[in-house]
Amino acid sequence: MFPRARREGAGLSDAVDVCYGLGRACSSTAMIYAMHQIMVACVLRHRGNSVWHERLLRRLCAEQLLLASSTTEGKGGGNVRSSEAPIERSGSRISLERRATVISYGANADRDRDDRASRRRCAASDQVLAVFLKEDYSLEPLVAWDTLGMRYCSAGFTLRAGGDSDQILPDPYRADPRADHDPVPT
Repeated sequence: MFPRARREGAGLSDAVDVCYGLGRACSSTAMIYAMHQIMVACVLRHRGNSVWHERLLRRLCAEQLLLASSTTEGKGGGNVRSSEAPIERSGSRISLERRATVISYGANADRDRDDRASRRRCAASDQVLAVFLKEDYSLEPLVAWDTLGMRYCSAGFTLRAGGDSDQILPDPYRADPRADHDPVPT
């Protein structure tokens, strides 16, 4: 999601420069851009050799799509290393239903990246990362929008998602212990 004038292969320092420039004009825009870049970095870090995720990354760039994050269920105080809602598996299909108290950009995002329990009756920290396309999920509002809410996040939703098992990122989800609020230390 770098401006077209930027070179290919831009790195973290380039994203910081863009955030700085955006922030000088509009801090909300800079925050949205920064949060999106963190989610893209997460997919990059955990994609392994996944063809599905490689295609997703190419689509994100080509179509300038916004990647959201749904990492909070309202019970862990923002701890992304704990999850109650499991990914259900049925053959090659997966599904998820959860109370997503915080979703960055809510219904305005093009994609949603989730960290979820890997299966029923597992430790809350036994998690996987999955990406759901907009056509793969529905959002049902839980509460009204709070203008003093967290960052540029929406009101809570019940998130119902389904997709192919390929949408689960193959590399293990291990947050850096120094950065317990994001799956990618930046």
